[in-house]
Amino acid sequence: MLVDATDVEGSIRMAAAAREAGVLTVADVDGQVPGLDRLLRLTDVLVVSATFAGDLRRLHEHSGAKVVIATLGADGAVAWDGTQEHHSPGFVVPVVDTTGAGDAFRAGLIAAILRTLDPWTPVLDFANACAALNCGANGAQAGLPGRADVEALVTSPATTRSKGVWATGHRVSQASVGPGRGELV
Repeated sequence: MLVDATDVEGSIRMAAAAREAGVLTVADVDGQVPGLDRLLRLTDVLVVSATFAGDLRRLHEHSGAKVVIATLGADGAVAWDGTQEHHSPGFVVPVVDTTGAGDAFRAGLIAAILRTLDPWTPVLDFANACAALNCGANGAQAGLPGRADVEALVTSPATTRSKGVWATGHRVSQASVGPGRGELV
């Protein structure tokens, strides 16, 4: 189940029902809002932007999430599972419009999770490929790829990946992102 922090109380109710039923909950959180702590304790997979993430390790410890994922735009995504950091560089593709790339990433993430929960790097690769391919057409939905297109991009030896700072071993931490970000109240 995918929830967000737009209606925190509604998302808390849905996440609690999902937890009781044994259903995996993915939370998409853009920023600090009242009640967020309660929602995070009911979350299995937490997806945040790098600017909100702050220290992924701290966010992981504070939440109930099995993994915390920070999206990095064209640089891909990075995840912390409590033991190891997983990085997936972005895919370099012709870009027509980035509208809907984040939604495509989350859809690809959930599709990949439904197939496997481990290891995380291939899950992130699949989600990044969905987002990248979605950028090849105008609008949020016109470029949404099918599974075969995503798998072709992920497995192609000719695929070019981003070479941003994240690909060189950079860690998402409070020191690297900036003070005050990702602090939960």
